[in-house]
Amino acid sequence: MYLIALTIYRIAHRLSRWHVPLLPNLLDGLLVLLFNTTIRHTAEIGKTTVIAHRGMSVGIHAHARIGERCFIGIHVVVGGRAQDVGPPVIEDDVFIGINAVVLCSRVGKGAIIGAGAIVLEDVPPGGVVAG
Repeated sequence: MYLIALTIYRIAHRLSRWHVPLLPNLLDGLLVLLFNTTIRHTAEIGKTTVIAHRGMSVGIHAHARIGERCFIGIHVVVGGRAQDVGPPVIEDDVFIGINAVVLCSRVGKGAIIGAGAIVLEDVPPGGVVAG
């Protein structure tokens, strides 16, 4: 049951890849209505990535790339900043705690981002960020 938002995202993402018109955007809207979550079908999220608590109140950049085996807590924002070039990239095996705001370009493999952290600089592989 905890994968409901990601399941809707995956359906919308697949429909978009098949060039089905309108339906992916409707499913994006359904995510907002049901879960207060913004996960656009244009983002790329690994098949084994998990978003906690059915994906409630999560915001993910429309062109973000999130790797495999990542955990994203509730109330997390994965976005970009105007001066950064390109969408945010979250590599494999990353843990992002609840209420974290990730506004950097890259989070390295195996990094841990603590609850409530505000991340403005890139995180190296295996790095730990808190506060």
